[in-house]
Amino acid sequence: MTAAVFECSIERVEQVGDEVKLFFLTKPEGFSFTPGQFCILSFDESFAESRAYSLASIPSDAFLLFGVKRHGEFSSRLHAMKEGARLFVKGPFGTYTLKRAKTKDLAFLAGGVGVTPFLGMIRQALEEGREGRLLLIYSVRTPHEIVQKEMIDSLAKKGAEDGQGPFRVVYVFTREAPSGEPVGRLDIDRLREVVSGFTLAETSFFVCGPKPFIASCKEMLSTLGTPPEHIIIESWG
Repeated sequence: MTAAVFECSIERVEQVGDEVKLFFLTKPEGFSFTPGQFCILSFDESFAESRAYSLASIPSDAFLLFGVKRHGEFSSRLHAMKEGARLFVKGPFGTYTLKRAKTKDLAFLAGGVGVTPFLGMIRQALEEGREGRLLLIYSVRTPHEIVQKEMIDSLAKKGAEDGQGPFRVVYVFTREAPSGEPVGRLDIDRLREVVSGFTLAETSFFVCGPKPFIASCKEMLSTLGTPPEHIIIESWG
């Protein structure tokens, strides 16, 4: 079956740190997707030049949201585009969705812009009142590189006001951190501490980010005793 192709306009562009931009596109009529899926973006209908990017929005949003890290010719050209410019979108594709979860409790381990599919997945789970707890462990170099920080913190704050709450976020800063917070990569001791309230055999771990981050998280989760079928991976770069 041939994937549908849609022509979209860039409604808004937001800069996040030095290397990432968020592109808010017009949502075409009839476009249907599940949070966690991805689309292929191109500058024209031929798709001769194209790249795949995860959706960071949810179906009830009036826009499609993609997070793009500047890395190579295609993303650099995309970063130069302004509001009102058009892009062609093919998709959606993929099965990296909440349907892959085998448990009620969910943990999301994100490296950099690898957080993008989780933004929609977490919002979907909260919007639908999904049973179980949600934990986001988000590794970035500096606080300025957190994608959609205001939205993430708002969801976490709402959970805190409800007691334990369904959603909690832990930021891991690898180069620069706010005063009083540790600096360093996510290691097994920090991971063990963060997930100490979870039963690993009863938690699904979604992991997304650069390949070295994926490999490290997979090794640590395995060492801690997480069943292999509970480690759900999406890698890039």
